Amino acid sequence: DTLRRASMTVDAGGHLHARQVEVKCVSGRYSAGVQVHEGGHLLMHTCSVRCCTGSGVIIFGSGTLQGTTLCDNWFNGVEIQKRGSGGRGSLTDCHIHSNGYSSNEDDLGSGVTVFGEGCEANLRRCAVHSNKGGGVLVHSGAKGALQNCQITMNHAGFEFGDVDVDTSSEVVLDECECRGNGEHGREQYRVLAVQDQSKLTLRACTVRCQAGAFGTGIEVQRGASLDVSHSKIHGCTGSGMLLRDEDTKATIHHSILEDNDLHGLEVQAGSITVDAQTHVANNKVHNIYISGTNGECQTNIDFEGAPIFRDFVSTKS
Repeated sequence: DTLRRASMTVDAGGHLHARQVEVKCVSGRYSAGVQVHEGGHLLMHTCSVRCCTGSGVIIFGSGTLQGTTLCDNWFNGVEIQKRGSGGRGSLTDCHIHSNGYSSNEDDLGSGVTVFGEGCEANLRRCAVHSNKGGGVLVHSGAKGALQNCQITMNHAGFEFGDVDVDTSSEVVLDECECRGNGEHGREQYRVLAVQDQSKLTLRACTVRCQAGAFGTGIEVQRGASLDVSHSKIHGCTGSGMLLRDEDTKATIHHSILEDNDLHGLEVQAGSITVDAQTHVANNKVHNIYISGTNGECQTNIDFEGAPIFRDFVSTKS
């Protein structure tokens, strides 16, 4: 059966409104807490979904979660998947933590996973932390919007970030705090990652690392694009921002990149635009490092009016 087992199921055309309900799975077999089929509608208010042997909530239809806790589930806290036109989820004031599991060297299961074209997730004032396989993962043509959220201390390793945007997906973060963690034996990690023809937009956000492992604030690769405004990227154990490939591009305006242990801005390849209102300072190795190690670099960095662009180094002529 392509449909997964669940403690509670909302079929096509069905509506489930749950208030102050606790959902737990007691079977040893795989079981989600709540599954919403295509055409089904879920509203959960001040509920908890915990200790399920699969994901806490799986949405193929539509779901609205308010003031709900999703924790200690074996896979994802919330999973929004494509079947038909794609699932849609809205989460407000939710607490999503401690989901997923570790298997050998892999950390699997995230706080929120959005997967497939037509799928969308909107998070507002949510706390997503301490999940094994990443905080918020948006993949394969999906979309996500996060407002006033805290995405912190998720144990994602190098493969995924606290927020990971992959494969032709789009995510916008407004006034979010993203604080990364490189525990679980990982030697390196990214707080935010955008890759494979995807787009990530940050507005008035803070990004930082909090671990001894080598951590990059934001990594852009494989044809992805990044737009950062009025944001602060600081305290990373690697570079604040890294562009890896020739077909990547990033625009930074009215932002701060400072106090990172490697470079404030590192461009191995790709196109970077930085306006004069951006402040890059006090990074330990270089403030801006254009290496060209992975290909051609195109830079449009407005030095006029920018008082601190010291240690600008380029190995490309």
